[in-house]
Amino acid sequence: MTPPPHSAEKPAWHFALLIAIPALLLCGIFSFSPNFRFTDMATAKENPLGGDYLQEYVGGRILKGPNHDLLYDADFFNRQQHDEKIAGFPWDENKYFPAVYPPFWYAAVSPLSQLDYRTAACLWAGLMTVCLISAMVLIYRFTNVSVFLLLIFCLCTPVIHSISSGQKGTLLLLIFTVSFVLLKKAQPAGSGVVFALSLFKPYLGVCIGLTMIVRGNWRWVAATLLTVAAAVTLTWLAMPKLSKDYIDVCLGFGDYVQSGGYDLAKSYSLWSGWQMLIPHNTTAKAITVATALATLLGSLFFLARLPRDEPESLARAFAVMMLVTVVTAPHFYYYDLTMLILPAAIFAGQASQGSRLSGRRRNRVRWLPVAFIAAALLGSGLIEQFGLVTNIALGPTLLIAAIVSALHDATGIVDTDRHGEH
Repeated sequence: MTPPPHSAEKPAWHFALLIAIPALLLCGIFSFSPNFRFTDMATAKENPLGGDYLQEYVGGRILKGPNHDLLYDADFFNRQQHDEKIAGFPWDENKYFPAVYPPFWYAAVSPLSQLDYRTAACLWAGLMTVCLISAMVLIYRFTNVSVFLLLIFCLCTPVIHSISSGQKGTLLLLIFTVSFVLLKKAQPAGSGVVFALSLFKPYLGVCIGLTMIVRGNWRWVAATLLTVAAAVTLTWLAMPKLSKDYIDVCLGFGDYVQSGGYDLAKSYSLWSGWQMLIPHNTTAKAITVATALATLLGSLFFLARLPRDEPESLARAFAVMMLVTVVTAPHFYYYDLTMLILPAAIFAGQASQGSRLSGRRRNRVRWLPVAFIAAALLGSGLIEQFGLVTNIALGPTLLIAAIVSALHDATGIVDTDRHGEH
């Protein structure tokens, strides 16, 4: 795949906006978010300052300390999070963030844990903003999305929450974006290596990996698997006990999602959707597995019909499978929806180029995936602010609608091409 034509001719002030707006967003978060009111350290907090980043900070600190073998000990991890000597402030003793990431992740973030917590939390937010800026610039450079639409996505609720709550949605967006860009530049091996960096959330790589297998992108597949194998092997050799403990954490994931700290209404996967609709664990699990497999296999079936030699077909397949990744993931909170800026931009860029089929109706159909993704991105704020929670999970429903509309559009394009050949 090659970059879109005339992409270098995009106005410089557009790129300036893509840098300035996220930077202003970070300033606003530092100024107004309760998660960064470090001037009031003595008052007990309902939630920790710095948001969920406290989990990374404590994990990295434990890993570098004398009790590193207790990284996945829930009681020890809990006590460390509530130790005022570490964080510098008291917060609700009934809440805590469990260690749910692999050992290499805590090793990667451990350098920041050597700083005081306030400095580390602010640097983390700054780094996540740099990830957002980098991803936005690349998305604008390598898709045909409008800069103003991209800026609207940049200011959606998941992005704001991802940065203000110390999460990693913008980092995931950057990883997937760089992987996508390298595919467009016909560098599948490099794309696979970058894609493998999402291994700290291993379930995010399955759907796109299967797509690459179905499409026969073997250099991408080989590079991804080799990178993953190297990371797992090195982690196991360096930290064998922690690697075994992490496997136990993964096996006990079902207990975590049933805990009081897991908010089903803020999770956007089929798992949360069925748990909300059918509050019967065994039944919900069975239906979740069935619908997840149906979504995955059905999407792969339709995407396999796309021509492999057309530049835009791989982009569309990549975008669709990012959506499938969200709805089939066992854990996908609203702040992780930041990732969906990339598929929304891909669909918007393709729609703005004009449909291969004549008529306004087809053009409107091509914008449907963008509309559904935008509703999920922008609607998450309404769900949280106004408590619009029902037994039917709105997030997964909107994303499944986006998948269906994108596949319908892709099928229409293929059918039109085949009729044209005759």
